[in-house]
Amino acid sequence: MRIRPTLRAAGTALACIILPTAAFAVSQDVNLSADVAAECTLNGSDNPAAIAQAISVSGGQPSITPITITVPVSCNTRTETYLSTTNAGLRGPTQIDGLSNRINYIANVTAPGLASWTIDTETAEPGVVSGGLVSTSAPHDNMTITITPKKNSIPLRNGTYNDTLRITLTIPQ
Repeated sequence: MRIRPTLRAAGTALACIILPTAAFAVSQDVNLSADVAAECTLNGSDNPAAIAQAISVSGGQPSITPITITVPVSCNTRTETYLSTTNAGLRGPTQIDGLSNRINYIANVTAPGLASWTIDTETAEPGVVSGGLVSTSAPHDNMTITITPKKNSIPLRNGTYNDTLRITLTIPQ
């Protein structure tokens, strides 16, 4: 009996697929796993340096032009956003009659996946933290911080004014 070439090719291919039979076989499974810790970075760091930003002042009045700062944010889980201000506005030297010693501002923070959050230093208390809204997804893009100084009703006293606006992202338990 003669086998046709097409059957011989099919038989050879089938032989290549079938595992060899042996009297004994042993296998070792390797189970792989990884533990990924929840983490967030701002400006590429889990401990970013402060960003210095000056507010322009002319004729005893702060410029009310909004200041926009972009900060890369990268988290691998949902977060809660908190805002706080150390002085509830830029505070300067002691107030004297007819001159102000405070520059108020409105700060707004937005990022994809984060709830937009605003703090108004005119009504905020120093050191009080506001926020705590859980993000809808893991923030992984640019966070935009917009600071809009408010016009004063009276001119500013000469001197140095400062405040710290803190944006904190926490990972909910």
